[in-house]
Amino acid sequence: MADDRYRVKGEIIEVASAGTGGAGGTGAGEAGGAEAKEKAIAEAGETAGAEVEAAVVIAAKRAITLEMGKFGDRWLIDAVGLGAYVDDPASSGDATPNTGDGQTHTGNDQNSTGNGNSDDKAGSTDTAGGPAETVVYENDEYGFRFTLPAGWKGYTIVQDTWEGLSLEESSEGEVTESGPIVSIRHPKWTAEQPRQDIPIMVFTLDQWEALEQGKFHIGAAPVGPRELGRNSRYLFALPARYNYAFPTGHEEVEDILNGNPLKPMEAEA
Repeated sequence: MADDRYRVKGEIIEVASAGTGGAGGTGAGEAGGAEAKEKAIAEAGETAGAEVEAAVVIAAKRAITLEMGKFGDRWLIDAVGLGAYVDDPASSGDATPNTGDGQTHTGNDQNSTGNGNSDDKAGSTDTAGGPAETVVYENDEYGFRFTLPAGWKGYTIVQDTWEGLSLEESSEGEVTESGPIVSIRHPKWTAEQPRQDIPIMVFTLDQWEALEQGKFHIGAAPVGPRELGRNSRYLFALPARYNYAFPTGHEEVEDILNGNPLKPMEAEA
């Protein structure tokens, strides 16, 4: 993450008392004499650890993620994400990856686009780099390839738009810039159980320069988008705080992005 942001991951453990045994006290009390009392305490000590451990039962676990940002000279928590309760630790983790038909198809979102459009090619499987299969999304309109794990086979593409608000005195607060957001959506995404998308903002090089010069801003985040790559016409960036709600799959997406999966190529004329 950026130098002015930190993410802290942990686990909330809820416990319940199962009651404590009295072997130690009872054994000592019944002995009567000092010698018998010491013997009873020694015998009780062998089971004391087990009884204390049994006295506390883990009722449930859930993951927690805190995101902190630096605002002026202070660090503040500005996002909290709670995972689902896990009764059995062995059942935690992602489900078996989807191994669909390898085609990019239209999703439930009305703005989704499938492989019938000129800017979206079907995901291809690439095994040349080693045993781990990958899926590659290729966008000819803007000029980039994006490599995904095999579990994203069957992804959909969702189109959206970013808007930039002017910071110049003559037009402050007005929308003066805009551009596309191309989001790659996991095949297991549903409206009832949404997962983390991979949003890619597309800027012209002039727009990016104006953003860097502070002529406009996007959203209320204290930091701007993060560059992922560029070609001779367009720059590709990750929105600031794109995963602020910590939906299912946000950690996987972060791992994917850490692998520099976007490779620019020249866009169609």
